[in-house]
Amino acid sequence: MKAKYLMLFLILILVSNLGLGCSSSEIKEEVMVAKPISETIYVRYVVMGYPASEIVNPEVSVTYNNSQGGTEQKNGLILKENSELILGDTVKGFNFEVLKDWRAEIIAEYNYFPRDEFLYISAQNQKDYGLIRVIIVVNDSIWKSGNCEGEYCIVDASGYYDK
Repeated sequence: MKAKYLMLFLILILVSNLGLGCSSSEIKEEVMVAKPISETIYVRYVVMGYPASEIVNPEVSVTYNNSQGGTEQKNGLILKENSELILGDTVKGFNFEVLKDWRAEIIAEYNYFPRDEFLYISAQNQKDYGLIRVIIVVNDSIWKSGNCEGEYCIVDASGYYDK
């Protein structure tokens, strides 16, 4: 009885080796393919404020996540730059005359932001009037934005980039 089971066992081993295209004298090498490194994206966080004049500029506090997955904050940031200078290369053909009284700042810029990291920016108006806008630019195109208006308003834009 034991010989019968032993014979059956040996036949199964022989058949399985033949089915895999291997013999006992031949060793098949497997090639392991490494998983590709996460693709990166170009990210720029921008905050804009209105109204602006020669005397008064918008002031904000900003929180955003960086390319290492951490959070950074900038408080009491006064927006001084012309919005066209900040967004001109991002928004082709846009009439910036509409935004002539808006001021903007690039909060952070990353050339190699991991595609699978969460993107987040929020801003709080530090004045008792005005409009605030946050923008996430990905690969030189506006991806997400948000607006708020009024006294100490808070706005954010966030998400996982999925394009």
